[in-house]
Amino acid sequence: MMMTKANYTLILFLAALFLTHCSPVYRTDYTYYPIKGRQGQMCSNTCLVAKQSCVQSEQQNYQNCVNQANFQYQMCQNAKVYAYDDDGDWVCVDNCYCYRPSCSSPKIAFCEETYKECYLNCGGEVSATTACVSNCEEAAPSRTQRLKKNEYGSIVDISAEE
Repeated sequence: MMMTKANYTLILFLAALFLTHCSPVYRTDYTYYPIKGRQGQMCSNTCLVAKQSCVQSEQQNYQNCVNQANFQYQMCQNAKVYAYDDDGDWVCVDNCYCYRPSCSSPKIAFCEETYKECYLNCGGEVSATTACVSNCEEAAPSRTQRLKKNEYGSIVDISAEE
């Protein structure tokens, strides 16, 4: 059997699809430790407000995109032109295909990452636990890191120090 370029491409696509569906999927959960002192608490409250604003903005941007996509699709549907064909059937003759634009999901992970950075800047500590949530047969074991900013402003794992 001769391998054509199309067959080769199909085999590569199926292999990639198989590998992505079999690979372990991980999730990281964060625990935020209370910051001591009034100034640190006020700082962390500012971070929380910024996070909530970020999440709300991402959700609003997503909803605006969905609304715009639906509007564009409906306008296209309304612009279709129909006529009778030679067999007497009512068919679309112009502007027959309508594309509904897609919208990427809200970037909530970005808001969480920004919040974590802000919280650490306030002097807080964050525990990050990464664990497998699906296809875990070949997964690495769960791990937890306790993160803090050092005196140079770098995020470091202080788990080993405890």
